[in-house]
Amino acid sequence: MKAIVLKIGVAILALSALGCGKKQQDAQPTDIVHESTSEPTLAVANITNTVPWRSGELGVYRVEMSSRLADSSNHLLLDLSVEAHLHVAVQRVQGSRTTLSLALVGPLVRLEGDDPSRTSAQAASLQDELTQPFVGTFHRGAMEEMGFSSGASAFAVGVRRTLLSGLQVPVLSPDARSIEAREFDANGEVVVRYTKIDEGSWRLEKQSYVRGLYENDGADAMQQGPRPVLKSAKGNLLMADGRLVRAERSDVVHVDIMDAGGMRSHTALSVALDTTAPPPDASLLSLDASAMTVLAADKPWHTPLDIGAMDAARMEGLTFDAVLKALVAKAKDPRRRGLWSKKNDETASEVQAKDAAEWTEDWSRYFSALPAFFRQQPQTLKRAEKEIRRGSPATTSLIGGLSSSGIAAAQQLLLKLARDTKLDAALRESALRNVAQCRQPTVETAEALRALYADAFSKRYAVFGTGIISRKLRESGDEAAALAGVNWLLSLLQTESVAAERRDILRGLANAGHPAVLAPMERLLASDVMLDRAGALEALRLVRDPVVDERIAHHLRASVEPEGAVREAAVQAASTRRSADPLRQALIAAAKTDPEKRVRGLAFKLLRQWSAHDPALVPIIASMAEFHEPS
Repeated sequence: MKAIVLKIGVAILALSALGCGKKQQDAQPTDIVHESTSEPTLAVANITNTVPWRSGELGVYRVEMSSRLADSSNHLLLDLSVEAHLHVAVQRVQGSRTTLSLALVGPLVRLEGDDPSRTSAQAASLQDELTQPFVGTFHRGAMEEMGFSSGASAFAVGVRRTLLSGLQVPVLSPDARSIEAREFDANGEVVVRYTKIDEGSWRLEKQSYVRGLYENDGADAMQQGPRPVLKSAKGNLLMADGRLVRAERSDVVHVDIMDAGGMRSHTALSVALDTTAPPPDASLLSLDASAMTVLAADKPWHTPLDIGAMDAARMEGLTFDAVLKALVAKAKDPRRRGLWSKKNDETASEVQAKDAAEWTEDWSRYFSALPAFFRQQPQTLKRAEKEIRRGSPATTSLIGGLSSSGIAAAQQLLLKLARDTKLDAALRESALRNVAQCRQPTVETAEALRALYADAFSKRYAVFGTGIISRKLRESGDEAAALAGVNWLLSLLQTESVAAERRDILRGLANAGHPAVLAPMERLLASDVMLDRAGALEALRLVRDPVVDERIAHHLRASVEPEGAVREAAVQAASTRRSADPLRQALIAAAKTDPEKRVRGLAFKLLRQWSAHDPALVPIIASMAEFHEPS
């Protein structure tokens, strides 16, 4: 496989982030841009205790961890396995907070990948680094933070984070048959359901993520990627005499990092009490963590990637002309639409799936090289403009590459194309959409897009795009610039009286997902105008505030909201949020009793989608199934 350096670099980043994966995630922001819309714990003193630890205890656990990463064609990128004894000491217990000192003893690290010489060196380095002791702090059994030696690699931090995630032991009531706990793993904060199998034996399954680890990491937007998609996430917890005997977790995750193409990670962790091993040295209890780097459980950690080196890997063996030629050939390939449609088609035959994977893998290699050329060879921007203006078959890829490059010059070029009235309308619209969705938008780009509101052709993209860019600016840490965009949209809403125009502005606010829209939207929910109430619910769909769930649930009730269109908008707003009360109960009621068949059907459909990740909904769905037609 070509561009091995890129693949390996991204794989290392992915493995550092993928310990135990996602079950259900808050829905990804659906932007509107056009009309269509392992927890070796030493000890659990008493399972009914809120603090399942005893100060001064020592314990040894046998740890086995594996993480395999493959690309979209199931080509192995990295295969990591770690075996060791984990020495654990309860340093202190203060209220509901516990600090553990830990050390991996005799770690055996195996690492396989595309480049044996490279992975062999990495395995030796990782094995040496993992012998350094580290610290984990837990609050009510959930990981809160970790401490490790300064200069730690992303690889080692990822392994330790995964180990600590296995040490989480929730407050387990002996009378409860099931409980839910919030925990942290290598992907973020997650709701985990524990179901009692027998005395001391629990089955665990991840339900939904409250927040992804890299979800709003604004330190370097070039290193952000789409949320991981969890294919499975299960495990077991065995306790005896208030002591953790064994913990097992296994996750399969699909992820795309830095436009390197889809990758699948399978991570498994087993932590088992070893009563035959010699006890840890008591000095572990007094481990000095004052000089360690402290990392909160909800914060990502990675060795900063050298974007120049990654771009060089993307461009390795290629020229801009070669990339352009390949993308033109791909665009002209009569098999393109058929192969693309089979890419994620579960009904495709093995041969069709293989052909589609090979075709898209090849296309992805050339397409991902475009942003690299634009960043590292600015002169290629003029070439791209020339090709776009002459109607090159690769125009769609070129515009997408400009949008993905994350550089101001590319954004200015897209704006230039969008303003050119001599160009085809479809081309201008494509440029506008890609400005709205560009990576790392600048403040200047945000201001220029707002200025396009004066142009009738561009005004809808101006409001839709301003919302998206405001959200991205806020995620990157520029709150002032983000708020400027939101306030601009709110000012438009105050002066606009045409219903269709107000609807577009509300959709722009929906794309922003900014907490500043909550108060004005609450006022709008009291409006006598049905379209305003429906638009206000849509505008709140991405706002992270429990009050939003309450407002959506409130307007799902026919006794409160007489208009079916508004109740339908409430269901649509709920679809971008996670399964939790009060939304869950409001949707159940709507699916059963809403006076309009369409609202009942939409509510039932959403509940059925949630039930795949929320076992408590399964019997409820089954009881209602006969009243709803298959869809």
